[in-house]
Amino acid sequence: MNHDLHSGDDELRAWSNRTVVDTDGRVAICFGLAATLYFRDGHVEKQRRAVLDCFNDYESVAGNHLTWHGVGARSGRMSRVDALRSRDMSPYLLSEKWTEPAAHEHAWAFNWHGGVNRDDASPWRIYAYGSPRRYAELDGSLSFLQVSVPLGGPTDAYRRFAQLVFRFCERLSPLHGYGGATLLISHDRGLAQVHASEAAGFAARYPGLEIDRPMSHKLATLNAIKGAGWITVLSQAFVERMGGLQGLRDRLAETVSVTPFATGVLLVAGNAPEVGDLNRRLDTPHLRDLSRALKPIRITEHPALYTEGRFAEASEYSAWLARFDGQ
Repeated sequence: MNHDLHSGDDELRAWSNRTVVDTDGRVAICFGLAATLYFRDGHVEKQRRAVLDCFNDYESVAGNHLTWHGVGARSGRMSRVDALRSRDMSPYLLSEKWTEPAAHEHAWAFNWHGGVNRDDASPWRIYAYGSPRRYAELDGSLSFLQVSVPLGGPTDAYRRFAQLVFRFCERLSPLHGYGGATLLISHDRGLAQVHASEAAGFAARYPGLEIDRPMSHKLATLNAIKGAGWITVLSQAFVERMGGLQGLRDRLAETVSVTPFATGVLLVAGNAPEVGDLNRRLDTPHLRDLSRALKPIRITEHPALYTEGRFAEASEYSAWLARFDGQ
């Protein structure tokens, strides 16, 4: 592999226009600059307030790009954003119902996106899930927040996205997280399943592309991180497992910036994400080196992502997680 070649700005801009569309015109797959943060105690009011602050921060950036929204962990119904009287999420996230005994069995969730159709995958998306109190207290079940914007644009746009994620970290105190150029698939399960083989095909060719299904990953990453990304977030517990802040710095290349926050650190590997391309021998040197450095705290096993296709086998997705180890 030619280690002198890597994904540049032109490569990233090209990804912003790539989509997979079904016969009904629905966007099954698109690509964006995304980050996912996993945190504990999602049922607690402090964390729900932090998520609300993150939503408001993102909404101020996304503005009119958001066209559909759904609220509720069991509600698959998406409604038009332009029909809302208010975009205020506080009545839902800060409702007193979450403190009632009956709520111990229930999760909260919301999903806002910028697709033309209600089921479209979109690079404009904010998606969150709070585990029920029962499971959080029983086995430490994780909650998550995923946010994405379009790829492409000047390097300054990537810096601003990293700053947005850093602000989220200061509010949420996440256990871990990651971000970068990401394959985003429709929230409609049927549509996602139909195109699972295409998602796996992108993963096989482009090693830097993040394949992200947070509802599945939150179960597998209770005690270890999913892997390294252009952005990688580590709580203090993981920093200590790496030998403390200095021990972590000693393992990292000079191209990785390390920005501490109150409960952890945010790592950024280079000025912009790498995607790579095995067919064209485009390397992802920053991701490769960071992944190998963080191997001691990375998961080694993960359940299957889909019921069909390559990632229907748990061993295949686990192998994908370890894709940089042999390089």
